Order: sequence, then C-alpha cells, then structure tokens
Amino acid sequence: MTESPRDPAPSVPWWLQPRLAVPALLAALALVAVLVPQALDTRSGDPRLTMDNRGPQGAGLFSDVARRLRWTTVGRTTRAVSAGDSLVHVVLAPPVPLRKIEAQALLAAVEGGAAALVIPADGDDALLALLRLSVGPSGEHRAPAKACPAKSRLLPRLWRDQDAASLWSLAPVGPFPDPAKVFLTLAPSGSGDSTRRGRTWGMIGIPHGAGRLVIAADPDAVRTDALRVCDYGLDVPLVRALEWLREGGRVPRTTLVFDEFHQGEGAQPGATDTIVAFLAGTGPGRALLVLGAAALLFVASRAPRLVPPRSAERVERRSPMEQVDALARAYEAVGATRTVAQRLVAGVRRRLEGPAGRRRGESDAGFLARVRDRHPELAPDVDVLIHALDAPIPASALPAVGDAASRLDTSLTR
Repeated sequence: MTESPRDPAPSVPWWLQPRLAVPALLAALALVAVLVPQALDTRSGDPRLTMDNRGPQGAGLFSDVARRLRWTTVGRTTRAVSAGDSLVHVVLAPPVPLRKIEAQALLAAVEGGAAALVIPADGDDALLALLRLSVGPSGEHRAPAKACPAKSRLLPRLWRDQDAASLWSLAPVGPFPDPAKVFLTLAPSGSGDSTRRGRTWGMIGIPHGAGRLVIAADPDAVRTDALRVCDYGLDVPLVRALEWLREGGRVPRTTLVFDEFHQGEGAQPGATDTIVAFLAGTGPGRALLVLGAAALLFVASRAPRLVPPRSAERVERRSPMEQVDALARAYEAVGATRTVAQRLVAGVRRRLEGPAGRRRGESDAGFLARVRDRHPELAPDVDVLIHALDAPIPASALPAVGDAASRLDTSLTR
C-alpha cells in the first residue's frame, strides 16, 4: 500500500507568531504611553511649599531658580521674624496659619525696610484682614501665543481639558488703592483670553512703609508642577516679582528667607505651649482662666480643713438689770432720792412727748401740774412725784415713787 500525500501546513504571518507577537505588543504599549500625554486627576507628593521639597507640589524649583538669579536662599525654622533691609521674607501658604501677632510682626519688618512674598494659607484670616484683602473667585492664566515650544505639550496637564492655569484671585475688602504693580492677571474662567476686560488680580505688588510686599492668592503660582508647564505662563510673573522685590530699598535685597517654621520644620510647639498660648493670648482663654480660678476658690472654700477653725472669743455684755441694780445701789448709798424722781419723770415725758417736750422749756413740775389738770384721777400719783422732786424723801418711800411713775406712764401712754 502506498500512503497518500498530506496537505501542506498553512503559513503564519511573522507578527502573529507567539515568539514575536508579545514583544511587539509591549513595545507598542510603551510607545503609546511615552508619546500620548495623560491628564492627571490628582496631584501626588508632599504639598508643603518648602525650599527643599523638590516634589511636584513643592517649592524646590522656585528656590533653585532664585539661586540661579543670584539670590541667597535660607530657611527660617524659628517663630521670630528677622528685620533687615536686604531680606525678603517668603511665606508660601503654610499649613500652620500665622497668628495675628505673627502677621503683625511680619508687616512691621516690611514697614521697616524689608520685603515679603506672601501667599496666605487656606483660611488665614489674620493676614488677609491686616492687608484688607480676601480670596476671590478663580480665573485663568496662560502664556502668550507662540511663546512655548511644541515639546512642552508632552507634559501632563494639572487641570483637565485646558491649557490654562486655574488660580484663585485677590479681591479687596472695602476701599483699596490700586496696586503699584500687577504681575499676574486672571481672566474669567472659560473666556480663553487673559487680556479681556473683567480680569482680576492673581499676584500684585504694593508698597508698605519703607518696604515692598507681593501677594498672591493661589499657592499653585509657585508649585513646581505648575511652573514647569510653559503653557501656563507662571514663571515669568514670578521672576518679575522677585526683581521688583529686589529693588526699591535702601540697599538691594539679596536674601530670600523661606518661612520653614510654619511649614512644620524646626522645633514646633507642643500641646502645653499651644494651651498656654491660647489661655494667655486670647480673650476666650483668659475668660476660661478666670472661671477656673473662681471654681478652685469655691472648691477650696467647701473642702474640709486640715486644722479645725477656732471660734472667736466673745465677751458677753452685762445684763441691763444688773446695771439698773448697780445704779440703784449707788443712788441709795448717797441718798439721791430727788435724782431718782427726776429720772423717773424724765422717762415718762420722753415716752409721752418725745424730744419736743424738752425743747419747749417746760419743767418737770409744770408737766406734772398740766397732767393733774387734764387727768384729775391721777392727782394722788402726781402729788407723790411732785413731793419727791421738791424735797428728799426716805429710801423706804422710793418704791411708792416708782409705783406712782409706773401708773402714770401706763395711764398716759395708753
């Protein structure tokens, strides 16, 4: 038997062969990933704007550019603000907002001849209130047409589907003079033209005393990932602001002092320092201190005492009856019966007439005679008292005089 010839195997294209298809697919994916820019929905990295943070959201590119422009850059890791005519203090949206006293110290240094580049932190009401500014609505800024090379289009965009930087604006609070210099203008979002009417401030420069002050509203104006995109056009305004800060002083300003303390660098205050600063430096804190002291005093007053209190010694006064008895014995010893009669009649008159009876100048005998005329039934008692007033009587008769005065007082006061 003879075998029948087999059908020839079909030929497979080279790009479908397993040993070549996988490397070709990987190469194609890598090429697409390199050539096609991808819009990033989120921004990664440390968001603190420190001079040594060279991440996408740091200020490392800003500090490097400043050094290339012959600036001396130093970091301040203490709370105190140094004064000097050659210093430019850089405060870039610190995570720890400046307190009012710190903002006043910064502005005082600028007023004395220094300069400052300030981007207030989110919710930094103290610094904005002192500058009479607030954060306004966002706007767009882009580089002039044909100012950027084509290769810059390969960099990822920070804001989706647009080639313009979207930044917060500055808005004056109340009457505010026109700034001396406007470095960054913002067009309303969606206009596509940063020179049209209605534009707002993104970064301005104002004189302050003997110094100068540059204020921006949005920290993205100095972040690395925004500065390196040429289409946003943020690099030229920042360099112009630095040059404006360098000039206008007694001497050229050559040193940028980055506020690293409020970025979290250096020895930060602990919980105890924060509590002490709140209690001693704010109105509500001082009110809590007063309430706490009052509560401690109340608790101390109600608590048991270690040493029992000693009762105060009180000297009892003599009884009025003892004084009357002693006075009676003294009168009896000297035989002052007329004085006793006068005291008894005077008491009756005081209770009956009051002080007015004495002011009329009527004698005791006249008073008793008038009583006898008006009240004949009291004549026997009146005669006893008149006799005791006129002449001395024996001591044994004094009780009868007292009884007569008592009956007369009871009858007349009734």
